[in-house]
Amino acid sequence: MGRLTELQRQVLEYRFAAGLTGAEIAVLLGRKENAIKQLQHAAIVRLRHLLAEERHAPPAESSRQSRSSSSRVLQWTKNDTAGEKVNCGPPLSAMNS
Repeated sequence: MGRLTELQRQVLEYRFAAGLTGAEIAVLLGRKENAIKQLQHAAIVRLRHLLAEERHAPPAESSRQSRSSSSRVLQWTKNDTAGEKVNCGPPLSAMNS
């Protein structure tokens, strides 16, 4: 995490270590909630690339690319706000191989 920006580190720490919502983090950091979402996304993409570099492997597709790719088989789902199952992307084990 040392290669992330200070804001990216703060967002990830508040979000995952402290369990705060994007709205709560936005208030703490004096930013808009959408900016917090963008910082979180950028931090996760950066970490994915850093991990891939450490393994000397090409980075996995970003979540936006894998969701829009019709040739990729989506293997895990989550419930949307209406309780319906929504395809989200490959399982983490597939991204790490």
